[in-house]
Amino acid sequence: ATCYICGRKPKSGSTLITCDECPNTANPSCTELSSYDAKKARDNKTGWTCKHCKGELIPTLKQSSCLVCSGTIRQKVNRMTCKTCKKECHLKCTGNQRDRNKYLRDEDAWECDDCFKLPRPESSTIQPNLKFLQWNARGINNKTVKLSKLMKKENVNIVLIQETKLTDNCIITPEIPGYKVERKDRLLRPGYISKGGAGGGLIMYIKEDLNFKRRTDVELDRGNVETLSVSIQQKNGKWFDITNVYYPGPKPGSNSSDEAKIDWIPASNNCVIAGDFNAHNNQWDEQPVVRYHRG
Repeated sequence: ATCYICGRKPKSGSTLITCDECPNTANPSCTELSSYDAKKARDNKTGWTCKHCKGELIPTLKQSSCLVCSGTIRQKVNRMTCKTCKKECHLKCTGNQRDRNKYLRDEDAWECDDCFKLPRPESSTIQPNLKFLQWNARGINNKTVKLSKLMKKENVNIVLIQETKLTDNCIITPEIPGYKVERKDRLLRPGYISKGGAGGGLIMYIKEDLNFKRRTDVELDRGNVETLSVSIQQKNGKWFDITNVYYPGPKPGSNSSDEAKIDWIPASNNCVIAGDFNAHNNQWDEQPVVRYHRG
């Protein structure tokens, strides 16, 4: 059997997914399902319906050349398209995880390296020195007044907040006058997040006179670690990367030393990575490590 979308047989060790309503089969990568949903569909734990049976048209993907490796992108094979220059790239050549590629394709948010490095219009005032505030709020909704006063008093340029405890049900984003806001709620992922998604979540407040852009292309959450990234424009078209991180600690039964590794978080030569890592250690934390247990 072959994939009805790309026309190819499954790779060694992979299995095709079969439509519930017709004989069509497809490679998991062509269905645009997440890795978790594709596994459930293969194991017949959930159903899957092809686009033909849904009445959706499948766009014709013509053969082209990958802008990264210069190799051929075969006809009908899924690929990434730069939102700016419209050049195409193999999915694997982006360096992103499969779920991240799916998100960027669905949102038309992927940008190739050449376009990302293009100078943007500079802001009216480019700060030579930036003042940061980092805080685990343990819920942001009822603390914006106190936070606003502190930001004004300290004349803070950029604020990194962890544990906003906002979810998809919280439509209104807490705003602070004089600042732009970027928000990222906790993802609901089986095996990691408690039911209902309580806790977690990140927000960044950035002064309105700073020119910045969101870096969804490098926000690669892994395990219990959450990240939110932006780039702030500096002089001569250069950019300064900032990543807000929250790590609540290892999930029960996991290898805490492996899960706490953060070397996968993208870091450039001009960046700041800050947040709450729950990295208690007597060398830098005089308070004793206390573990709370719920009865």
